Amino acid sequence: MVMGETRFMARLRVRELAEAQGLNAPQLSHAARVAQTVIWEIWNNPERNVRSDILLRIANALKVSLDDLFEKESLKPSDSEKN
Repeated sequence: MVMGETRFMARLRVRELAEAQGLNAPQLSHAARVAQTVIWEIWNNPERNVRSDILLRIANALKVSLDDLFEKESLKPSDSEKN
């Protein structure tokens, strides 16, 4: 990491958005054409890093914007920045 660079963690709302539409993880995996293991990882760890192309597929499957996938008040310095 570059000195003075701040990295932020963002919490994904994939599970909440999918469940609000009546979708479970396997159904979202099929609709988004994303491996079920990847969906499960996001489902169970909403702060994990996810490639942008996968986020776009998920957003399209849920018919939401990319911005909608992120919790609005979730930006916080990563653990490595706290030291």
